Amino acid sequence: MPAQYKFNLIHVIESVKESDGEPGRVIADNWNASALSGPRMRYHFVFNRTDLLRVLDEIHSEIPQWNPLLHFEVHGNDNGIELRDGSFVPWTEMGPWLWRINLATRFNLIAVFSCCFGIHQINAMTAFEPAPLACVVGCDRETKTMEMLQGFEAFYRTLFATANIESAMTDLQRHIKSDARFAFLTAEKMFRGSYKEAMELSRSKAYFAERTKRIRNEIAQSAKANRQANPKISSAQIKRVLMQTEPEILQKFYSIFFGCELIPENRQRFPFDQLTAE
Repeated sequence: MPAQYKFNLIHVIESVKESDGEPGRVIADNWNASALSGPRMRYHFVFNRTDLLRVLDEIHSEIPQWNPLLHFEVHGNDNGIELRDGSFVPWTEMGPWLWRINLATRFNLIAVFSCCFGIHQINAMTAFEPAPLACVVGCDRETKTMEMLQGFEAFYRTLFATANIESAMTDLQRHIKSDARFAFLTAEKMFRGSYKEAMELSRSKAYFAERTKRIRNEIAQSAKANRQANPKISSAQIKRVLMQTEPEILQKFYSIFFGCELIPENRQRFPFDQLTAE
């Protein structure tokens, strides 16, 4: 996995309660003191939203000299993350901050969330914005700080010793005693899920009714502007038009999701036909 994604510096971004200690600093210090392989870790403490944005801006400004992997040591729930000052940042608000970095790295950004519900960062994806990440590591529910500290120390040791993400995830999970399950999701997996949702939406009765109404209104307005009679168009005719334009809409979704206009090589790296094959 490390060879597939290009990064040469791990940023540990920490914003936990004072009573939690500094697990992010512990991970970074222990890694930098003992790691025999892999990139160095750089530690950042952030107190509030302003600090977080400043750090992300600094990381963005250093690309491509330093291509990042982001490790977040925070508290989270299914809606977002909490910072040291008690402020809350929704996952959806994190999305644009991260996809800016992801595009700058040419779609190589990995984010690791050492927090409860970290895998919910995938909720930052929307249909017509670039993917915030090339891949993400996180869990699906509550877990304990010390378990994650030990688990992620094992995760990084195994990842850079073996270059095997499955083995690294196994070693991470071995230290988690709660019911939380950690997952590794790639942009390809995230796209397939979003693509299926987009397909189902575009073929739903509610979407068809909405688009039909919109098309009829557009035709009526155009006819009125040109002083013409409003043409009679059946629902069947409109449905045929929508079905004909569906591939174009889905191609647009794919192109934006993978940032293909800025990173044209992504069309070869993430082939549309393979990703959309049933």
